[in-house]
Amino acid sequence: MRLLLGVILGALLTVGAAFVADSFALGESGVERRQIVNWDVAGDRFHALVAYAHEEWNSLRADRRGN
Repeated sequence: MRLLLGVILGALLTVGAAFVADSFALGESGVERRQIVNWDVAGDRFHALVAYAHEEWNSLRADRRGN
């Protein structure tokens, strides 16, 4: 249980740190710097992952009901 919690917390901290770094897109010299993460692509992949997990969950529930 601790391992799973640690993995989830580590992933959240990593994504949060990248988001904070990207939200300060202007450098100290006033020149815009490149973002670390392409958030549009990350969002699309997250939604695809959620849809896949939802489909698999429904499949597992259907299998459980069939038995």
